[in-house]
Amino acid sequence: MLDENKPKEFLIREWKDKKDARVVFYRRLAPFFKEHYPDIKLASELEKEMAVQQLVGSCAFVTTHGAIAKLAGFENFSQSQVSEIVDAALTNNQVSWILGDQDVFEFMIKFVAEYKDKIKEDAYDQLIQRLENHELEEDEDDDFPS
Repeated sequence: MLDENKPKEFLIREWKDKKDARVVFYRRLAPFFKEHYPDIKLASELEKEMAVQQLVGSCAFVTTHGAIAKLAGFENFSQSQVSEIVDAALTNNQVSWILGDQDVFEFMIKFVAEYKDKIKEDAYDQLIQRLENHELEEDEDDDFPS
């Protein structure tokens, strides 16, 4: 069985025997490039930044849904990306009006939980309040027969 977090022990021994060096393991290329080549921009980082900018500049609900779908596939957002996403949720009407839509709501709930320590306290409070209001609206809608 392979452990995704480290190479097999025999490979570590072989590397040490042949190279007289220790193995440094990276699960993904992005952390390796970030550590050794900090100025390099990976295609995935560029795609992530473009998705953030798509959300920030969204002027239609369909654009917002598309940006959220793209953003949901990424992780490890930078401080500036976190700030831009939160700002878009709070100030862009095309985003804030549909915070209650399932895809947007689920992304934002997960995002806020994961990046709470990178979000300014007042912005965090505002965003949580808006998300709670949308959750309450959904609960109230459930009370009405269709």
